[in-house]
Amino acid sequence: FYVSFMRRSAINVSPAALRSISAFDNLGGLDVLFVLDGSLFSDGFYHLKELVRLDSSENETEPRGELPSLPELMYMYRSSEGKALSAKVSVTEKYHRGIDEYLSDNPVDETKIKIRYSELSYYISSEGGETFENVSFSDKGRKYVMRLYKTPHAISGCKGLMVDGRWRDAGEGLLTKLEGQCAKRILADEKLMVVTLLEGDREALAGVFSFAEGQDKRALQSMQELEKKGIRVIVFAQSVTERNVPAVPKKFYRAPCVGAEDFLAKGLPVTYKFGSFSTYYGLDEKQIELIISYAKGLGKTVAVASFTELGEQGAEAADVFITSSPISSVFSGHLDEEIKSMEIGGVPTGVSCKQTLKEKAHALIPRPFGGKGGLFNLWRSVRFAELARQNLGGFFRFSLAMLFLRVIVFLAPLLMGNVILDAKHMLFFLTFIDIPVFMMLSGNTDIKFSKKHGDLFGLGFKELVKKERELMISLAVASVALFFIPYVPTFFGEQYLYNVEYYFTALTFLQLAALYDICYGSVLKVGEALRNKWMIAITALVIAAELALFWIDPLGALMEIQSNPPIYLLLSFLPGAVFLVARGVMRLRSKKIE
Repeated sequence: FYVSFMRRSAINVSPAALRSISAFDNLGGLDVLFVLDGSLFSDGFYHLKELVRLDSSENETEPRGELPSLPELMYMYRSSEGKALSAKVSVTEKYHRGIDEYLSDNPVDETKIKIRYSELSYYISSEGGETFENVSFSDKGRKYVMRLYKTPHAISGCKGLMVDGRWRDAGEGLLTKLEGQCAKRILADEKLMVVTLLEGDREALAGVFSFAEGQDKRALQSMQELEKKGIRVIVFAQSVTERNVPAVPKKFYRAPCVGAEDFLAKGLPVTYKFGSFSTYYGLDEKQIELIISYAKGLGKTVAVASFTELGEQGAEAADVFITSSPISSVFSGHLDEEIKSMEIGGVPTGVSCKQTLKEKAHALIPRPFGGKGGLFNLWRSVRFAELARQNLGGFFRFSLAMLFLRVIVFLAPLLMGNVILDAKHMLFFLTFIDIPVFMMLSGNTDIKFSKKHGDLFGLGFKELVKKERELMISLAVASVALFFIPYVPTFFGEQYLYNVEYYFTALTFLQLAALYDICYGSVLKVGEALRNKWMIAITALVIAAELALFWIDPLGALMEIQSNPPIYLLLSFLPGAVFLVARGVMRLRSKKIE
């Protein structure tokens, strides 16, 4: 069961890596999911958010100047930077995807660039404590250096603007204002790339790119799906203390929200009314650890999703510690080849988790991209884990019920000296009921079992029987009816002459009724049963096999079956009906007690 479902959870372009059976088990019985940062909400790629516009002469009729355009500069950067080999441990500040998005919207004549510009070289420099990238090139004998900064401080140091291939003078006030606007973008968690063009001692501002990590479009839907399964999703907003770790985007703050100051003002512990709040903000590490430990102390199965140092400490208390899969660095290749190799390996450039966290994680979830990864993959893993637990639990219950029922039906007459059914009939049930049920439950994704039967793992046989006593009592009542019904015709002066046919048929339908009840838990869920192909197939297979025994004489003789008049055939349905009625009464009784 587990191998089948763990394989299913991994059949995806962006699979979730579950590192142990216990993690798979705990995901299936998850009660609370704590999200400590935005790693499951952002894709790790820096996408182009906006090109900060400079004064442009788009509406003017004058021709473009002789200097390269901004798209041509960015193409030269991508081309020269891509050729430079790097042996760094991690490459976290590259904006390949965002730049390629810009170039796809602003195509350039690559042949013209190769002919016109020469002596391209890429190198990294630092000045005044700031590191920047350089691309040097020449055009008609004039030498230029394109510089790329990651902070806006270089803007005010420029002596002009490069607009539409021309140098333009810029007042100090304009550049200072632009620098302030860009600084605000950094405070809003955007990443900047300031592009300047240097000729001699003159440096002109060519453009400012703003990048941001892409957000998971399916995250809210995935959160809703998790909560439909009874899993409480709690987000800790503004709790990220490490650099380059994405905070939870504000669009994923969900009401009701509560902050650290709310508890402080009222003198309440942060665990007050735990479970009532979807979003906590402004909590420190100790308060977050306290809430996680408190949930664990309530007997909840707890998962913590994070890839910060705070997550390491939360991992100690969590039943399942989830982190985003690491983003590996690669040796720089050339443009398309490099990006292709990165995407095939599932290693986008952006923020990466630490090795220590990866080692402690029970589950590695890829960052969301292309409709996969992130919370969607977590929901998918939870779904398959839950199905595996439910199918195993359902098969345990079915096996227990069949063992109990067959012991009664086969052994009771034997003890009274009247053997009615024997090994031939037992083999029929094994072939046409037990094996198909095992096949159904080994890969079923349709049946929704009751959650209270999903935690059968770790129970001893006595505990299992005790937990299923209502099922056992209902089967015992149905068995009494099974033995009593053949005597009903004697009250009308007739003798029942079809014992084998009756017991065999009645026991068949009783077992199908038990399977239906174990799978659906209610007589009223006929619609769900009719939508389940396996349930229909098993029922049709059993009925077809029964009819073959009655219609084909050699088969009937083998099983000691001759005929079964319609009036007596109807009596064969009564034990199954008695069982379903008894189960309904038991459920009503349980609800009244609750």
